Amino acid sequence: MSYQNDFKNEFRFLWTIENFSYCWQKKSERIASPPFVVDALDDSEWKLWLCPRGDKDGNYIACFLYRENDSSGPDNIEIEYELAFLAADGAVLVSKGLKRVFNKGIYRGFDLEKRQVVFSAKKDEFLPRDTLTVRCRLWRNDRRRVETTQFFARTVIKVDRRFLLDYRKLQWPSTTPG
Repeated sequence: MSYQNDFKNEFRFLWTIENFSYCWQKKSERIASPPFVVDALDDSEWKLWLCPRGDKDGNYIACFLYRENDSSGPDNIEIEYELAFLAADGAVLVSKGLKRVFNKGIYRGFDLEKRQVVFSAKKDEFLPRDTLTVRCRLWRNDRRRVETTQFFARTVIKVDRRFLLDYRKLQWPSTTPG
């Protein structure tokens, strides 16, 4: 299901996470995006949170929109928002959205997709070059016109690769004179 609200201008935040299959978080442990400020929402500050092993159900990848506790603007902001995973070409693979009030320090979100789908059944679509792309769209709920704005962020999960050799299985060259 795609959440549509085409009659309003929007704020878009695209977040790519490289080496996503190396996320070793436990259930309800999260990765946080860099913070972003939405001018159209009274300069409020936000982050995306991603739980690679889900929040309550470890079979899902969960995604949340978080309003910073020390965020500018009013204590309560009513917005419409959509969280989505995108394909390499920008096509929406899965999305969910709602209209909600966000107080400072509040987060809201969804179990977006089953881990088995992302890491196995449709891995080529969800993780091209082992990179997950998350999109967040936000809209004001009043009639105030705002300019459509888009921001990008990238997180790279560090991968430390080591190789072990089993010397017992190595073939040594013969040292006998020949």
